[in-house]
Amino acid sequence: MIEKGVTPDAWSYNAIQAYYHCDHCEVNRALRLLSRMEKDNYKPDRHTYNMVLKLLIRIGRFDRETEIWESMGKRGFYPSVSTYSVMIHSLCKKKHKLE
Repeated sequence: MIEKGVTPDAWSYNAIQAYYHCDHCEVNRALRLLSRMEKDNYKPDRHTYNMVLKLLIRIGRFDRETEIWESMGKRGFYPSVSTYSVMIHSLCKKKHKLE
C-alpha cells in the first residue's frame, strides 16, 4: 500500500494486527504495530487494544497486559465495556487475582 502511495488507516492496521500478528502470537510485532499506528497519527481503537490484550492474555504475558492497560489513558483512550470484559477475563485467568 505504502509503495503505491496509499496510507494505511486504522481499519488496515487492525486487519494486519488481527490476521497476522495476533493470530500467529507475534507479540513484539503486534506491539510495534501499535506504536506505528500512533506514530502515523492513527489512534488505536477498542478493537486494536482488545486484540492486543487478548493476545497477551493468551500467551500469559500478564505483565505486558498490565503495562498496555495502564498506558491507554496516557494515550487518550478510555476503555469500553468490551475492553473491561477482556481485563476481567484476564484477572480470572490469573491465580489469586479475582479479588
